[in-house]
Amino acid sequence: MKASSVFVCSLTAAVILAAIPGSRLEAQSQSSAEGPPEWVAALRHDTSRPLKDIAPVSAVSTGQDFRVKQALPTPEANQTDQAVQRFQTAALAATPGAGFDGVGEGNAYNVNFAPPLRAQLPAPNAAGVTAGHVHMMVTDPAAHRKVWVDILGAETVKAGSLELLKFPGIFLILGKAESAGGSEGSAVDHFSFRAKDLPGIRAKLLAAGVPLTRDDAAEIVAIFPDKVKVEFYAAPTISVPLEHFHVHFYTADPDGLRAWYLKHFGASMPTAANANAMGVPGISFSFRKTDAAQVATKGRSLDHIGFEVKDLEAFCKKLAADGVVFETPFRNVSALGLKIAFLIDPAGSRIELTEGLAGR
Repeated sequence: MKASSVFVCSLTAAVILAAIPGSRLEAQSQSSAEGPPEWVAALRHDTSRPLKDIAPVSAVSTGQDFRVKQALPTPEANQTDQAVQRFQTAALAATPGAGFDGVGEGNAYNVNFAPPLRAQLPAPNAAGVTAGHVHMMVTDPAAHRKVWVDILGAETVKAGSLELLKFPGIFLILGKAESAGGSEGSAVDHFSFRAKDLPGIRAKLLAAGVPLTRDDAAEIVAIFPDKVKVEFYAAPTISVPLEHFHVHFYTADPDGLRAWYLKHFGASMPTAANANAMGVPGISFSFRKTDAAQVATKGRSLDHIGFEVKDLEAFCKKLAADGVVFETPFRNVSALGLKIAFLIDPAGSRIELTEGLAGR
């Protein structure tokens, strides 16, 4: 990896999930092996006990936790989603594509669907953190571009030599590199989207030769080129074809990792139905316990995930005072109007922090 690639890093975007009444959403817990399915009035991102009650044996979250069992009503603008996000959504409006010349470790893409996109970044949480981007390092960016653009309806936007893939609520960035392996087996196993027309997405992916390792009416799991794992969930009432949903951490210590994100990122959004709903505005987290530590994400095809932070310099100083070690310390990339930093979470997930994406 070139030194300049570390200095001038990837760009991002964010997720805004549709605000929906929790009473109309049901999901199945992972405890079916121990008894009948458990049903709750909110989507269960993580079904382990509250942090204050953590015991040595951790709960396990699986893909079944995200399987939507009931159609949802069309969300209204500025309606609070008590089940998932606890942030205000913005009214649908066309959002210009964002791009930054020279940022990141290679080329990237911008996706924009025919329907108008939501505001790019939700308001940050009390810690100043909101969702960011997913950065993939792949051997053939053109092959990924074909899937995201030609198959999934992307619109590309150029910013100098850089292209960004923009979906409602998130930017995907593609860099060119020989990766050490796919996303499976690493600390971030996959990321996911909600799909308005899941059968249509399924048909397009299969026609393009993208293999599916899970294929049912509620969820499909696709293995993109370079073994990037992406999940898609049925959500027929959303107002856009696709919107980003969650990232799934795999770790031998889910309780410790959950507590780390709670402490440093303010990543806690409990609801009446689920005391362990977790994430930051625009992106939900899920945690799965593994028998052994997973491989760090750096150098894998899903290299890192990003978060946009308000007053990043002060945030980094606070992290440093709390003992967090930075891979790349805070710096101001003035030519791009961005401030950035890199760190590694306790499970080995590479994290990029940015300031300057909000409002773009």
